[in-house]
Amino acid sequence: MFSILELTASVPTIRILDLGAMTFGAMTEPYSALQKIGISKVIGFEPVVAECEKLKAIYPENTYLPCFVGDGSSRTFYTTNHTMTSSLYAPNEPIMDMFENLSDLVRVVATDEIKTERLSELLALSGDIDYIKADIQGAEYDVFTNAGPVLDSVLVIQTEVEFVEIYKNQPLFSDVDMALRSRGFQFHRFVNMSGRLYKGLPQSVASTITESQQLWADAVYIRAVQQWSALSATQLLKMAAILHEVYQSFDLTYKALALHDNKAATDLTKTYLTLLAEHSLKVSSRTT
Repeated sequence: MFSILELTASVPTIRILDLGAMTFGAMTEPYSALQKIGISKVIGFEPVVAECEKLKAIYPENTYLPCFVGDGSSRTFYTTNHTMTSSLYAPNEPIMDMFENLSDLVRVVATDEIKTERLSELLALSGDIDYIKADIQGAEYDVFTNAGPVLDSVLVIQTEVEFVEIYKNQPLFSDVDMALRSRGFQFHRFVNMSGRLYKGLPQSVASTITESQQLWADAVYIRAVQQWSALSATQLLKMAAILHEVYQSFDLTYKALALHDNKAATDLTKTYLTLLAEHSLKVSSRTT
């Protein structure tokens, strides 16, 4: 896929907030396409100190802090046998035990009493955020409903959501969805949908069947399209870059570029359509 930089070399830096920034290796983040072309700056919060230090070593150009982001209250942090499943919410063992290969990934090995921080306090002097990625095991709702003005500038959010209460009393997708819609966002799509089989089938049969119950996914939200005309030319160009590079949402990218052209007296949509046509032709030739 061609880069947004083939349209214009003046794409402004996209400021990314990464909540639950633990990495699986260099350039494995959902927004890595923006990192690879050098148009991103990341502020990351990762409460596990060892994981935070790992991030600093991999991405020294970014900022990472070992903060617990939430609703500002004192909470218990449940450290599990797999760091990625640690949470401010206790694992819901009776629910997890209903599914194949789940409870063994979320066994509590330690608990700590900690103080959470609100985004509105952590980022009070940090400037506008354009993109948020949130993966904090059930606490996303707590963060978004206590974000204050931080969300006012955000263009795109990718957040983990759950459909079943795998952590005790955690907010579910419907809660997160309503919270973000109330702040002017609209749901765009799911990515990374995952689930498990219910236990009960003989293993010889279960091993040949794909997951049945959808348990979690990443949900992508964008600033509601009907609000785009009120965005600045700079914001529209950032929106186009995120939607093109990260999600290949070509229709919405085109819409953002068209609005940008109107505001900035440019003609990026013409070039974009030409490059899309060339890309489609290449794809077609490879499949015939």
